[in-house]
Amino acid sequence: LSPADGIKALSSLIERNQGDLVMMRDVAYAALEWNMPSSAYYLLKKIVKARPYEPHSYLLIAQALQETKNTDLAILYYEIAYSSKWHEKNGDFNTIAGLDYLRLLKNIKSRKYKTKMPAFVNARLITLENELKVEDNELIAVITWNTDMSDVDLHVIEPGGEECYYSNKETKSGGRITKDVTLGFGPELYMTPKMKHGKYDIRVKYYSQNRNKKSARTKIIATIYRNFGKKNESVEKKVVTLNDNKEMHEIALVEKGFF
Repeated sequence: LSPADGIKALSSLIERNQGDLVMMRDVAYAALEWNMPSSAYYLLKKIVKARPYEPHSYLLIAQALQETKNTDLAILYYEIAYSSKWHEKNGDFNTIAGLDYLRLLKNIKSRKYKTKMPAFVNARLITLENELKVEDNELIAVITWNTDMSDVDLHVIEPGGEECYYSNKETKSGGRITKDVTLGFGPELYMTPKMKHGKYDIRVKYYSQNRNKKSARTKIIATIYRNFGKKNESVEKKVVTLNDNKEMHEIALVEKGFF
């Protein structure tokens, strides 16, 4: 079964269950997992129309538009995600959305993406750099998830064994994590300006989910950036299905060698 056939089959379920936003969001995550951002965009637009007060859909739409090279429309959705005032349950959402927005603007400036409004991009880039005060970050890991009323915690075990998570938000080596989000869809973010030599073990711990009979299993989108915003930046994105409550899930091992 190809990804396109899979999306078609899942979309037929949505047609038979109009209004089931949990299922719709789950299929959107599947589309992102299968590298079908246009299909995800179509579904996320429906979710935004039904639930305009949930910020995560705007950010996912912006990311999907960016992947399909609809740069100027992506800017619009990043503006909504970053500039709007959201409920405090969403933690540091604005900052995390701003980092992704900043990355897009930098890529436009370096001509990786095209725009019809270069003056706005240049001015907005300066503003965001001043507002976010982003220092160089050699490693950034971000998670968001697809089911409301779920508690998913990001954990990063650094070389040497120190663990960065909600009870240890700043490590001796300079790693830090954003606010713990126990309701909603995340996001949570870990960053470190300078990686130590060795392995960074990126994990999530899954505590709870509010289910109904049609609810999908909780999935996370994990995005891992090396050398954020630089010419040698690398990005790894994956969708992981979470199985049991209070279970730790391995997401990625990121290593910095000695040479």
